[in-house]
Order: sequence, then structure tokens, then C-alpha cells
Amino acid sequence: MKGSAFVFINNLQAARFGHVGWGFSLDEAQTRFYFGSTDHLYRHPWWDLPAWVAYAHLKPETNNDWWSGTGTRDEMFRIMHQGHHERYHIRYHLAKEIEVSDANGDLAVEIAERLECEGWSVLANNCIHQTFNVLTAYGASLPEPARPIVNLIPKRWFAAINGTLITFQ
Repeated sequence: MKGSAFVFINNLQAARFGHVGWGFSLDEAQTRFYFGSTDHLYRHPWWDLPAWVAYAHLKPETNNDWWSGTGTRDEMFRIMHQGHHERYHIRYHLAKEIEVSDANGDLAVEIAERLECEGWSVLANNCIHQTFNVLTAYGASLPEPARPIVNLIPKRWFAAINGTLITFQ
């Protein structure tokens, strides 16, 4: 099946290094989409050093603020850009669309839903790794996380993605 994969970015999160989420079409007609993110929100005062250390790595089965949704392309864009419910935490500013010639939506949904229980780690399982894993399972071609090392910065990784830029009004 032909499909479309999306990487969404919020340029202001994570001390302005950025934060990414994902989305993809579930059918070749592109009438249904699955989308989401592991937002891993920081809920402590910025000066709380022990909280920062704990924030850098969440064990599996720990709440990592994972969420997903389904809808039309317009609904996906609205939710990713504006949010509309308490469970949608981060609002995204831009997206890139990547065309996929041999899309596997079932595998991508399976990988995405596992993320809810897989914890989070700043260097090994962050928003970039998770988005990469979901969308490469779908069939998208994306730059490797951490190759080069600056790809661990969401803004840099997003800039390296070959795709059609989408801006939200």
C-alpha cells in the first residue's frame, strides 16, 4: 500500500531543542490516520536538580505521557497543532510529510502502542528514537538518530528529514 508518514515538531519544548511526534495513513485512500507522541512532560521546578536526573530516564511501565489518536488528515493536523483535550499535551508547529511506497500501517501501530510501556531515556529512547522506530516500521526513510550525534537534537533531526514541509496556520 502507498501511504504518507508525518513527523511533527514543536520548536519550543525541551529547552528549545524541540520535540517530535508522529503520524501516518492507515489506508491507501488516506482517509484515516493514526498519530501521537510520547510527550514526557517535565512537571517540576526548573531548579530541582534531582528531578532533572530522574527525568532523564524513565523505567519501562512508568508513565511517559504517551498518547495516540485516529482521525482524518484534517483532524490529525488540528489535534497535533492545537490540541483539544487534556490528554493531548504538546502543540506542534510544523510537520514533514514523507511519501511511502510500501507502507505497513499494522506494524507501525503495533510499534507505536508498545511505546506506552517502554519508558523514556534522553540518550537512548527519546522522542526522536520513538518517532524513528514507528515511522521506519511504517516504511518511511528517515535519518538515523545520533548519526551524526547532533541528530539527537529534535530541531536538527527534523531539518535533516527529506519530506514536504507543512506549516500550520
